[in-house]
Amino acid sequence: RFAKAHAWRIVFAVVFISVLAGTPAVLLHRYQYWFFFGLALGATAGMLGYWVVVYSGSAHAVMGDIGEQWTQQALHPLRKRGWKIIHRVLLRKTEDIDSVAIGPAGVVVVETKWSSDSWDSRTRRQRLDEAAAAASDNARRLWLVLRSSHPEVSVRAVVALWPSDDAFKPRQIAGVDVMPGLTLRDWLLELPAGQLSPERVDAVWSDLSAHLDARDKAGLDVDRSPPKSAEDLFDDVVQHVGGALTGALVVAWLTSRMWFLGMLAAVPLAATWAAARQVRPLRRVATGALLSTVFVGSLFAALVAIAYLHAWLW
Repeated sequence: RFAKAHAWRIVFAVVFISVLAGTPAVLLHRYQYWFFFGLALGATAGMLGYWVVVYSGSAHAVMGDIGEQWTQQALHPLRKRGWKIIHRVLLRKTEDIDSVAIGPAGVVVVETKWSSDSWDSRTRRQRLDEAAAAASDNARRLWLVLRSSHPEVSVRAVVALWPSDDAFKPRQIAGVDVMPGLTLRDWLLELPAGQLSPERVDAVWSDLSAHLDARDKAGLDVDRSPPKSAEDLFDDVVQHVGGALTGALVVAWLTSRMWFLGMLAAVPLAATWAAARQVRPLRRVATGALLSTVFVGSLFAALVAIAYLHAWLW
């Protein structure tokens, strides 16, 4: 399922890495260019990766997103047991419900939390309380949405903790069940069945889906664009950086063949990248290539001008 969902990203990564690894050896025949370009490329990639992940605080967001994927994997087999699963339910503009399960035992709101520390530690107690409060609040909001068309439906709240630690004993906090993520599926299957018939499960799922579609459309009409997910942000970074390295590589190769060729070619190259930005699939790559081409071309022109000025004065 992961390979199907991320096939194009995998292909892009393989092609990108192959180009970076093979181009210096093929195009830059002089060993000194090979060595220094590889050194600069590795240092730049490492610096950008470290800066993006650490200083942006995205490491925690990425792991939180992975925790939600683990919850989705745990809930997926329930579909064969008559359950309907909806992920990332947006009832409010700025906050969403991680997962909603609708099945024979009723409606269950699932809140996912990830931590690098043990959930049994004292420092995690406040986070558990906050997670339970958030799950309870989400359950109440979902019940308010469903009560007009399905007043008999009750909504329960549960918190799934990742990484799943068997040493953490399932418990209730303010009426909300809190448990390791790997026990979530068994807990749902052990809930008393018979609260919703298969027909009622389909009806609740259809009504909630219709409400979310209307909510999403209203939000998009106001905002004009949906909020970016972690995958979208990852794509932005990878494609912009990939385009920037591609543009810099092209200018560096032309310059290594003939010094003034790089400066002369920078203008048509920049125009080409600017035109490529009009093609939607290439927009982010072309933007990175355009910026790097202008930067490298301008930098090289400035260095040449300084060298000529130095020779003329001295």
